[in-house]
Amino acid sequence: MTTNMRERTKKEDARSVDWPKAVGVAVAGWVIPGLGHWLLGRRGKALFFLVAIWGTFLVGWALSDYRAVFLKRYRIATYGQLGMGVPTVPLLAGRGRLARILQHDIYEPTGSSENLLPHYDVGTLYTCVAGLMNVVVILSAVSLALGGGPVEEAREGKSDA
Repeated sequence: MTTNMRERTKKEDARSVDWPKAVGVAVAGWVIPGLGHWLLGRRGKALFFLVAIWGTFLVGWALSDYRAVFLKRYRIATYGQLGMGVPTVPLLAGRGRLARILQHDIYEPTGSSENLLPHYDVGTLYTCVAGLMNVVVILSAVSLALGGGPVEEAREGKSDA
C-alpha cells in the first residue's frame, strides 16, 4: 500500500513540472546571462550574474586583443566560450562582417605561438571561464524554475512546522 502511494506521488510530481518554463528560462539565460533569473523574479542575482559574467568575458576578450573567440586555434576553449551565449555566435562565424571587423586578421595566424600576444592565453581562459560560469547560472535558473532551490525548501520546511 505504501508503494502505491509513493508511485502516485512520483507521478503527480512529474506532471506538475513546468518544462516549457524551464526551457524558456534556459534559453533566455543563454541569450543574455542572468536573464533567466530576471524572469524568475530574482532581480538582484540577475544583475550580479550579468555584471560578473559579462565583465569576465570582456576582460578576457580585451586581454587577447579581441581575438580569444577563435574556433580554429583553440577548439576546446571555444566550446566553453559558447556557454556565454549570443556574443560568441557571430564571432565564431568567422566569415561574417562583424567577425571580420572585430577580429582583424586572426583567422590565419602566422609563425609560432611566441609571436602571439603575451596575454592571449589568459584572455582565452577568461572568456572560457565566463562561458562556463554562464552554464552554471543557467542550470541554477532551470533548477529554480522547476521548483528546486534552497528558498523553496526553506519555505516548505516552515509550512510543515
